[in-house]
Amino acid sequence: MSNAIDHVFSTLQLHRVKANYRPDNLRSARLLERLGFENEGLARAYLKIDGA
Repeated sequence: MSNAIDHVFSTLQLHRVKANYRPDNLRSARLLERLGFENEGLARAYLKIDGA
């Protein structure tokens, strides 16, 4: 994943990569943090799961 992110910034010259994860998924949060992602907020109504 790290190589793909490097490719996006260096070769494709994009300035932003977005990742979404469920707030209760701490393993995903930690992985994204290790990859250099920064939390910019919480989209409370972004995804409805099990009708909630």
